[in-house]
Amino acid sequence: MAGPDQGQLVDVRQRRYVVTEVAKGALTGSHLDHGTSAVQHLVTLSSLEEDALGEELQVIWELEQLRETQRDLRISPENIQKVVEIALELAGQPPLIPTEVAGIWPDPLGARKQSPVFRLPALRGSWALCSEGLSHPHTGAIRPIVFDHHLAEGRDDVVLAHLNHRLVQMSLRLLRAEVWAMEGRKRLHRVTARTVPDHALEASAKEAIRKRFAEPKARLFPVAVTYLVPEGLALGGQI
Repeated sequence: MAGPDQGQLVDVRQRRYVVTEVAKGALTGSHLDHGTSAVQHLVTLSSLEEDALGEELQVIWELEQLRETQRDLRISPENIQKVVEIALELAGQPPLIPTEVAGIWPDPLGARKQSPVFRLPALRGSWALCSEGLSHPHTGAIRPIVFDHHLAEGRDDVVLAHLNHRLVQMSLRLLRAEVWAMEGRKRLHRVTARTVPDHALEASAKEAIRKRFAEPKARLFPVAVTYLVPEGLALGGQI
């Protein structure tokens, strides 16, 4: 990814800046663990906002762009973890193994209810390549993975499974293939659940939604199935 030019106007963290300095170099350390390129740009910005005119901000451009993409697409650590878990199940691979790492799990703040750190199981076939890079460069110990970059910052005893990590990339490819799989061979189905006031429905109802390609010889394909659920059932009732 190319860095910005000096004097260029850019939007960073939903605010307008002008680029005052760009330093290009090969950065090392925790920045590289976030899936950003080896050659990165340290960019100095000057605010053009009236309430902060002239205030400086320094960012690593590639890392900032990655985080901006994650915010725009709502790519949360929980969503990435769920993608990997579903893909492993579809591929007939063993599931991730929750584990303990000092300072991460058990959660020292008591905020998390489930472990956010996992051991990678013995994967088969091409999935076995996902274990590359897990061994510690000095001790050789196999490190667990996390999906939240905040948990990986400043640590070398865990590996961040970021968007460019082989495990996440293979999982995304598998789920994309499932979305476009032919009917009858599809193993992944999308369902949307909605809650409505109790008085609106006396019993659950479902609405099958189908769309048609706007092309000659268009074919129908299922897009979603929406279940309208009375509020009384939303807390664990059955449909």
